[in-house]
Amino acid sequence: MTAEAATAIDLTANPLTREAPHSTDAEQALLGALMNNNDLYDELSGLLHPHHFYHEFYAEVYSTAERLFEKNFRVDAITIKENLKDAKRFEELDINQTLVDMMANAYLLGKIGDHARIIICLLYTSPSPRDGLL
Repeated sequence: MTAEAATAIDLTANPLTREAPHSTDAEQALLGALMNNNDLYDELSGLLHPHHFYHEFYAEVYSTAERLFEKNFRVDAITIKENLKDAKRFEELDINQTLVDMMANAYLLGKIGDHARIIICLLYTSPSPRDGLL
């Protein structure tokens, strides 16, 4: 390994405290786009799963959306909030505002499949403490 490569990678970082790679923007945009256009779920079904999300709240939002789609319910900020399991876990968040912000910022999303692949690739780049791998 060259000296330049060694300085580009922090070899002294403790893997137990290092933050795993993720894209908050991609996760938010994908979920917002999905709430704005439920037809996009067809492209995600089978490709993306809740465990692919770095942020626990976003994983729970996606899991809730999956359950709603399975029951042929509309998925939007209201139905997500009303069907979140264990919403008390996320009391520190303003859930209503967070979901509305996701929907408002969904314009950032190009092709939803591309953003799903970003989320998945970042997950497998490095183990996350949430995965129990560290």
